[in-house]
Amino acid sequence: MSRDSIGITDLEGRILYMNSAGLALVGLDKIDRVDAAFVTDLFIDDQKKKFHDLIMPSINSTGSWMGEISLHHKKSGNAIPGEMNAFTNKDRKSGGPF
Repeated sequence: MSRDSIGITDLEGRILYMNSAGLALVGLDKIDRVDAAFVTDLFIDDQKKKFHDLIMPSINSTGSWMGEISLHHKKSGNAIPGEMNAFTNKDRKSGGPF
């Protein structure tokens, strides 16, 4: 019931879950392989490079990244500026990401 956009991806960026607020934000009714299989499918084009060159390396080295990102509204085509707080979940036993 959160009004914030919440999503879960695997370690490669495949979208596993997105709440209704997140779906509405990017103009989707549901996550469909055609519309958004990877989190980068939701970014405007110039933000995809930022994801690969800055965000993922930060997440892989420190476990988190927080900053500004622009998403792509699938129906209107408009850019949606916002703030992203991304982090890995860690296994309690191994300490590694899962």
